Amino acid sequence: MAEGLLFSIAEGILGKLGSRALQELGLLWGVKDELEKLQDTADDLLDDFSTEGLLREMMTQGRNKTKQVRIFFSKSNQLAYRFKMARKIKKIREKLDAIQADRKFHLEPRNVDQTGALSNKKWNDSHSCVVGEQVIGREDDKKAVIELLMDSNIEENVSILAIVGIGGLGKTTLAKHIFNDEKIKESFEVKMWVCVSENFEVQKIVEEMLELATKKKPETTVQETLVADLKKEIDGKKYFLVLDDLWNEDSEKWMSLKTLLVGGARGSRILVTTRTEKVAKIARAAKQYSLRGLGEDASWCLFKQMAFDKGEEPKNSRIVAIGKEILEKCVGVPLAIRIIGRLLYLRNSETEWLSFKTNELLRIKQNDILPTLRLSYDKLPPHLKHCFAYCSLFPKDCHISKSMLVKLWMAQGFIHLSDQDQCFEDVGNEYFLDLLWRSFFQEAKVDEYGDVISCKMHDLMHDLAVSVAGSLITTFDCEKEAIDVKARHLWIDDRKPPRVVPNFKENRMRTIIFQLPSPRYLRQHNYDNRTNYLSTCDSLKFLRALDVSSGRFLGLECSIGDLKQLRYLDLSDNDSIRKLPDSITRLQNLQTLSLNGCSKLQELHKDMKNLVNLRHLEIEECDSLTHMPGGMGQMTNLQTLSKFVVSFGGSISVDSGGLNELKRLNNLRGNLVIEGLRHGKDAELEYKAADLKEKQYLQSLHLKWSRICEEEVVCEEMLWEGNLQYLPPLSQLPSLESLSLYGLTDLEYIQSDNGNSNNMFSASSTTPFTFFPSLKRIHLDSCLKLKGWWRRDPVEITSMTEQPLIPSFPRLSSWEVQNCPMLTSTPTFPHLEENLYMWNASWKPVQQTMMMYVAAPQCPSTAIASSFNPLSKLKRLQLLSIADLQSVPEEGLRNLIGLQYLSIWCCYSLQSLSRGIQHLTALQELELSFCNELDLGNDKDGMQWQGLTSLRSLKLDSLPKLEFLPPGLQHLTTLRQLHIRGLGFTALPEWIHNWTSLEDLTIRDCPSLASLPEGMRRLTSLQTLKIDYCAILSQDARERQVRTGPRSLTSQGSSSMRILSLGT
Repeated sequence: MAEGLLFSIAEGILGKLGSRALQELGLLWGVKDELEKLQDTADDLLDDFSTEGLLREMMTQGRNKTKQVRIFFSKSNQLAYRFKMARKIKKIREKLDAIQADRKFHLEPRNVDQTGALSNKKWNDSHSCVVGEQVIGREDDKKAVIELLMDSNIEENVSILAIVGIGGLGKTTLAKHIFNDEKIKESFEVKMWVCVSENFEVQKIVEEMLELATKKKPETTVQETLVADLKKEIDGKKYFLVLDDLWNEDSEKWMSLKTLLVGGARGSRILVTTRTEKVAKIARAAKQYSLRGLGEDASWCLFKQMAFDKGEEPKNSRIVAIGKEILEKCVGVPLAIRIIGRLLYLRNSETEWLSFKTNELLRIKQNDILPTLRLSYDKLPPHLKHCFAYCSLFPKDCHISKSMLVKLWMAQGFIHLSDQDQCFEDVGNEYFLDLLWRSFFQEAKVDEYGDVISCKMHDLMHDLAVSVAGSLITTFDCEKEAIDVKARHLWIDDRKPPRVVPNFKENRMRTIIFQLPSPRYLRQHNYDNRTNYLSTCDSLKFLRALDVSSGRFLGLECSIGDLKQLRYLDLSDNDSIRKLPDSITRLQNLQTLSLNGCSKLQELHKDMKNLVNLRHLEIEECDSLTHMPGGMGQMTNLQTLSKFVVSFGGSISVDSGGLNELKRLNNLRGNLVIEGLRHGKDAELEYKAADLKEKQYLQSLHLKWSRICEEEVVCEEMLWEGNLQYLPPLSQLPSLESLSLYGLTDLEYIQSDNGNSNNMFSASSTTPFTFFPSLKRIHLDSCLKLKGWWRRDPVEITSMTEQPLIPSFPRLSSWEVQNCPMLTSTPTFPHLEENLYMWNASWKPVQQTMMMYVAAPQCPSTAIASSFNPLSKLKRLQLLSIADLQSVPEEGLRNLIGLQYLSIWCCYSLQSLSRGIQHLTALQELELSFCNELDLGNDKDGMQWQGLTSLRSLKLDSLPKLEFLPPGLQHLTTLRQLHIRGLGFTALPEWIHNWTSLEDLTIRDCPSLASLPEGMRRLTSLQTLKIDYCAILSQDARERQVRTGPRSLTSQGSSSMRILSLGT
């Protein structure tokens, strides 16, 4: 009773103080220091109460009365603690009374203005347009900049163009619009985008460029090696580099970068975005493009999208007139238009719009955007204000992970539930998307499921967040000597040693996050003797979030358990951790524990079950884990469990848990990998005990079977145990979006009906049935005995008039099958959009889909309109080693109107492509290689090729029956690249001059080629001509062609080899 009264009093006091987090961040203007200190005291007091109650509940749980009496008289309790807390509460009340008496703070209840809150209806109607919004009013700017980039009169091989304009105009958006333009894609061999921001570090820029050029992370961080590798990738190539958000005014730093970039081929371009002309001049930009505000029409178009439902102008002409008057204050700045538009979207009446114009908008000076942003911030609902201000913790231009941010918000108590059925993570996700919708966040990235995973903040929005957060959120780096005593949330840049190690004793720190180089960088640069900021946790007893990733955990093993209020702990990428310290199990408030990348971690603590509030256990890339601790089934709050490792050999010791530990963990979300699975009757019982079918919130389930069985370990042999012949009923997973099966060498059928066809579809039905309504991706690899999707005879397709009873995937976007040669019977996949990849597989599933019967209108349940063409949206088709492919039917090719890339390799039985290839009007790249029977010379009238009006690249390799280039190829006037290898023809045709767009011609391993045609003189766009290993072709002939225009001729493979490079 007394204890309950204490909690009641504490909550009442905090209620009078208002929102804990709101005052903690200093977001109420004019509050005196004494009230801020009082808020901290009350806040910590409530945390102390909560932790004490939780600890007492754990200690008494399952104990007998005798032990409970012993606990009552122990040091961990008791009357002394209660009296101590009562004295603290009394002091808080006395201070509150004094403040109230002094008329400095009014404790009367007040209603919070909720005009900034986004209603559920409006949220549902509008949040879907947050990602990938249309660029409005910049088409003319885009064309102008592209013209400048393509200017052939520029003498420098590598020239620089700068887009200059004030913050918020959309320089980055315009640059991205240009970067993704088809003309840019076609004109440059290599494209790279680097966000530079305020910290101009040459090594960082070089490292990012190299990663983009090679599409993989560099293996070193040594600058000299990085520079050498980058030069190999870009020297001699025509590249396009965007340096976004450049602030550097140090000419020496700029020149140190520019000297690394001059080796590109003629026509290479660097596009810089910056706010000042001075930066553009220091970068020695050949040309500057001054970006202005949007015009009146474009501004109104953008405003309508932001302020009105569905972007449609309302019928009330007065609201339209008021809106246009408000728009004038935005002076064409897109960021301001978006912010103000979203703010007005939440106001429905003419009176509210008029009030906004006559009262709030008058405080904004012309051409001053920050007060405009501040106005929008002031109208945020309270729960979003402190969430936004907290984001000032991250550096500018930082990609902020949504998952991490929501967990940090949870740790600080910023997320509030309106009812008990809500989930903190779901509400936090709504907070995040709400801020993104209001344009406080931008540049959202999505995952393969279409969910937003990260974002950035505009520089001006970051400035606003820093402004409203004040001194409570700060950063510390090598240049600073002290931390403000008011600081509560700290980002430490530990890439360089500081002048002075800060003392945290005067701070009630709530957050500490370290920014460190990667573990690989630390090892390569012997960066082990880093500054010891956290030798002890004595001064951090109020800490709620701690990031000590990348080797920062050393020295904290014993004292980490003293951080009783800790909710978020990131220990990822600590390769020194082999096991977790005992003290970590005392963190009863811990919600998130990240151990990702702790590659030497062998086991989790046996008492992990004591972390009763743990919701997220992240253990990706913890490859040394051998088992999971027993008792994990008690951790029913868990929502993230990256993987579950079944103990070696399946044995369950005292400290290890089996699959049955998963039975009660039905709140798991996201991705789960189960490793070390085994076969046999005992294993089957374990699988059933795990009750995986109840894990309804999982997005991805990855099952990995052990390759070693106990008997084989004795003789130290590693053998495949490939006796898996059946899969669980996957059709019971209606939300399944991705299915991957690897190396199941004995699997014959994915879905077994056990003789009952009704489990899949009715044999008597007259309409096709859909399989897996949510499935988007399928990847089948090395399932050597896999025959079909179901245990029944495959349906044979003989003509377009048949009506086969084949189920269809309604949402499948990617189909990848490799090394499954017996797979002939599958559901059809007419809606593929991304990729169709087949290697060492049968042609029948593709043929069935191409030739599938299109349901008549009287069959509404099929969800396939009678006018729908199978595979009409497919973009990429790759066929490798398809033994039963002899020809591609014209009816099938006719439908591939969206196909952009077609590659056929090692299809030794393929004889023809058919005239259907003329229907591939969107095709940009065509590769035909190692098809011994393929004859392309039977198209005498050239009709087969005339429809390829978009073809940019053609590669013909090792086609023995191709004795001359088909005449129809002369119609490919858009062709830019032609690679010929291993062909038997003796000469190129004279009509080659029709390829007026050809820029790159490569001829290799054509031993019979004796001459080049005179028509090559008219290839005015040709930039690169490479002839390798063509022994008969005379050196004189090659040199004659070089003088006519190609900029470089590389000739290798004969006794007279040499390299010629001629200027224009």
